[in-house]
Amino acid sequence: MTRPIKPIIFALVACALLGAQAIAPAHVRATNQEQDQPELKFDVELELLHQGSAEYLLMDQSLGVVLLQASVNGEETTALLDTGASGTSIDVELATRIGLRVEKAGTKAKTVFGFIENYLVYGATIEVPSQFRFSSTTGGKDLTGLSRSIGKPVGLIIGMDVLRSLSFLIDSKRSRVVFLKSGAIKPRSGTATRFDLEGDTVSGTIAGKQAVFEVDLGTNSEILVLQDSWSRLFDDKDDLAVRKSFDATGNEEVSRGLYNVPITIGPIAAKASVERVALQDDGVDALIGYPLFKDRVTIFDYSAGHFTIITE
Repeated sequence: MTRPIKPIIFALVACALLGAQAIAPAHVRATNQEQDQPELKFDVELELLHQGSAEYLLMDQSLGVVLLQASVNGEETTALLDTGASGTSIDVELATRIGLRVEKAGTKAKTVFGFIENYLVYGATIEVPSQFRFSSTTGGKDLTGLSRSIGKPVGLIIGMDVLRSLSFLIDSKRSRVVFLKSGAIKPRSGTATRFDLEGDTVSGTIAGKQAVFEVDLGTNSEILVLQDSWSRLFDDKDDLAVRKSFDATGNEEVSRGLYNVPITIGPIAAKASVERVALQDDGVDALIGYPLFKDRVTIFDYSAGHFTIITE
């Protein structure tokens, strides 16, 4: 469903902690036996579908991530918006069922709890209604486990090969999103806090110590600290709270973390839940999950090198 865009002035309020069940990120890197390989991604030429004035698309954020209505070759499905995934992926069962050619890529994507097979999917046309459409060879993954953990079928992960070329505004207060070309969404003067990116990262602090963050809208944890950075930030602290996590393979595992940890990102100061995660990424200490953008209005524009939180 869509609604016309209204003037961009919204309130920034405190973020809320999630409940006990988490969706862990299912991307990061791919491996071919013992040798790391880049995650699958392809050149994508987008066609924007706005007729006249742009329209919002309603989104489902009830599980702490952004789920959108989408279609693959006319077959309606649910899509996960994931800035932590370098490439877009179609569920291989969906791709096979609608007659697309699917081949193993010979690599596996490393997730928090194991590995998941990468596939190539040929001849796909992907559309987010009233927003954009593209046709391309794309990646494929078995998303059965992700669907099971979310509780609804997820047929598509929209990754950075698509999102990097767009400016998109997520209005979590009203559960809606809009996608436009880079630079097209501009907040009114004096209503916005802009965060300049270095590559895809932004600097801040965790528990008073310097940290480099990357935004990962594909996880519903507030902050995930990568294993190599945990000991530096928390001095190997072990009296950690426990909660359940799932990755896209459906594997369930206990994750451990801390609550009410002070963090700063630019001018924003908050207390957040922080979890330790068995991932590595050179130059990144922690991932910022979607819950830290909950009850906020945020413009992401990776091509322009920044994201912006709009305030009233």
